Amino acid sequence: MLVFYFIFFTTVKGFLLNNQQSNGGQNLPTNQYMKLSKFYEEEKRLQQKMENLQLDTFTLRHDMDNSFVLLTAQLQEKLELLDTKLSDITKINETLQDVLKIEEKYKSVNLSYNKLKNENTILQNKYNQVLTELQLVTNKTKQLDN
Repeated sequence: MLVFYFIFFTTVKGFLLNNQQSNGGQNLPTNQYMKLSKFYEEEKRLQQKMENLQLDTFTLRHDMDNSFVLLTAQLQEKLELLDTKLSDITKINETLQDVLKIEEKYKSVNLSYNKLKNENTILQNKYNQVLTELQLVTNKTKQLDN
């Protein structure tokens, strides 16, 4: 089949256009032929357009790939920064929890201290009362001995 087209195109100098075709309401003259050179010229022009479109497509794909790589790198950098900040916040949170525990212990110790201080005051008062009573008893005993 390819051989037939090759022989056909080498012997024919043009193409017969459809004589029933109209151009904007005007009928074309009958037996109008398109020259083979014009056909090849148009085919070459279309081929160049396709090559340009392929080149543009390739360039666009390349640019999109580069943009994608750049955006991916930027996103990765931001995610790493967020991970770092999150770990810092976690450390700060753990430190704050430790501080809160220490504050609770401090309050508990302070409460125990105040309780013991009150008990000590009570005991000192009782001791002073006992001393006073002892002094009274001693004085009465001395008076009775005299």
